[in-house]
Amino acid sequence: MAHLLRALPSLEDMILRRAKEPLCLFNYWQYLADIEAAPEELEFWLSLADYERLHRRYTATANTNSSLHHEDARAMQSQPLLPSAAHEDEDEKMDVPTEQDMRRAAERLYFHYFLPESPAPLRISDQMRDEIASCVEKDQRYDAQLFAPAKRHAFMVMRDESYLRFLRERLFHNITRGTAAPRIALGLALIFIALTFQLTLIFLDVKPKGWRWLPMAALWPGFIYVFAGVTRLDPFMALLGRYESTAWSFGPVKDNKIHHSHLKRASLHLAITVGISAILTLIMFLVPGNRL
Repeated sequence: MAHLLRALPSLEDMILRRAKEPLCLFNYWQYLADIEAAPEELEFWLSLADYERLHRRYTATANTNSSLHHEDARAMQSQPLLPSAAHEDEDEKMDVPTEQDMRRAAERLYFHYFLPESPAPLRISDQMRDEIASCVEKDQRYDAQLFAPAKRHAFMVMRDESYLRFLRERLFHNITRGTAAPRIALGLALIFIALTFQLTLIFLDVKPKGWRWLPMAALWPGFIYVFAGVTRLDPFMALLGRYESTAWSFGPVKDNKIHHSHLKRASLHLAITVGISAILTLIMFLVPGNRL
């Protein structure tokens, strides 16, 4: 399984929005929020990325103003404006942040993620938390490097833990836990109907015996839905190239490796269920009739 996971987009690809659905950034956040109930690391990482872009604009503007006032050519090259991908053009059009803006932005990050009573406290060591608290509360720091240790920690936690679970979830499943139980219930109901009809044909000794193959029309779908609920992979959705992001909310599978994995497992499910259904129907077909 490890080689399958390595072939999928990395955490960096996903964060930089190079991964396709169902491995996109929104799906990862949705998985963390709905299944693991712990989206703090990703939300902090994205919030900090916004803060870093803001700080780059602030630093670049401060250096530009300094060079204009002092006519220092060396100062003009000491802090070049760093690119920020698709956000660069937008950043240039936005208002230039002030020192007070930077302080407020840093405090928002600090109060939201780093206090024990914060709305979304990060899972970091007490030492790291105390060091950041000291920088904010005592030293009044608000530079981009202030949260760098926490950023590295959040990235490693996602890369080594939750992102791997997310990949396994999307690789092997295409329905949610919330809709697995209804599929099992539907499958059991179809199996019950098929077996009831089959036993009725046997006990009434209905002729011709070929009628005994008819219940397989309900028996096979019944086993398909039971297997789909147990394994959380619906073969019909796999054949259609769809997946379930949240309960009863469907989207297209655009990643080829994920689609191939779903199709492969769906084919296996269909083969197993048709085999079980055919064997069970054959046994019922061979049972001698007994008119009541």
